[in-house]
Amino acid sequence: MPDSDQSADAGKPPANVHDDLFRLVFQRIEYVITLIRTRASTALLEIIDWSTLTPVPGKIQVEHQVGRDADLMFTAAIKGVEVPVHIILLFEHKSYRDADLVLQMARNQFLMYMKSEFKSLIIPILVTQDVPVGPGGVQFLDLFSDLPESHKRVLSEYALNFRCLVIDVNELDRQGVAERTNIDAVVHAMAQVRGADVSLLPELVDRVGHVRPDDRERMLGLLIGYVCDYNTDITLEDVLSVKAKTPEGQKMAQSAVDILREQEREQVALNMLREGMDPEAIVKVTQLSPAKVEKLQRANNSG
Repeated sequence: MPDSDQSADAGKPPANVHDDLFRLVFQRIEYVITLIRTRASTALLEIIDWSTLTPVPGKIQVEHQVGRDADLMFTAAIKGVEVPVHIILLFEHKSYRDADLVLQMARNQFLMYMKSEFKSLIIPILVTQDVPVGPGGVQFLDLFSDLPESHKRVLSEYALNFRCLVIDVNELDRQGVAERTNIDAVVHAMAQVRGADVSLLPELVDRVGHVRPDDRERMLGLLIGYVCDYNTDITLEDVLSVKAKTPEGQKMAQSAVDILREQEREQVALNMLREGMDPEAIVKVTQLSPAKVEKLQRANNSG
C-alpha cells in the first residue's frame, strides 16, 4: 500500500505492517465485537443484533484512485424492527497523522451510501494508534476549519450529519480497558510496537492466554511477526529465548516461530516459482515438501 508511517522514526517499515495485522486479526467477528464494546455506547450495543454480524468484501471508489479495499466492512441487522434494516460497520485504521483524514472519512461514508443506494445505515469506525483526533471525533464540519465554533453550531443543523466512532488502541492499553479480553495481546502489541525490544515478547505470550485455545498459536504468530517486521533488530531467535511463565506459553512461542519460518519458506518458494525456477530445485532450497511446492505452484498459476 502507498501509505507511509509518517509518525514513526525514519527508516521504519511502512504503515502496511500495522494495516496487515489489523486486517488479519479483526476479520474475525469475535474480535470485532470485543473491540467495538470497548468504546461504543450501551445504547448502540443494545440495538444491534450482533449474532447477524457478517464480514463483507468491499471496494471504496476514491476519486483519484481506481479503487481501494476498505480496511474492513461488516453488516449487521437492527433489533426489533419489522422492515429489515442493516447497518454497515466501515472500519478505517490509521497508524500515522493524515491531514486529509476528515475528508477521507466523509468521502468514504458518502460513497458507501451511494453504493448501497441508501438502504443501509453506515457507522464509520476509526481505529488509531495514538493519532490525534478531535475531542468530538471526526466530523464533517471539521472540513471547514476556518469557521468559528459558534457558526459551526448553527450550521450543523443544516450540514451533513457525519461523525465516526473513534477507538484509540494506545488509550485502551493505557487505561487497561482491554485487559483480560481476547484482544488484550493485540491492543498491547499495537500500542507498544514502536521502539519495542525483546521484553515485549513474554508479555505477548502471557496475554495471548486470553484468546480461545484453538486460535492462540495463530494469534501469537501474527503478533510476533508484526513485532519482528516493525523492529527488525528483534529476531525469531529472540522469540525462542523467551522465558514464558508456563510450559504452555513456551510451547506456543516455539509453535509460533515454526509457523513464521514455514511462511518465510513459502514466500521464498513463491518468489522462485515466479522467476520460473524448477519445482524440484525449490524443494531442495526451501526444504518444503513436494506437495506444498505443487500447491503453491497451482495457487500462483491461478492468481
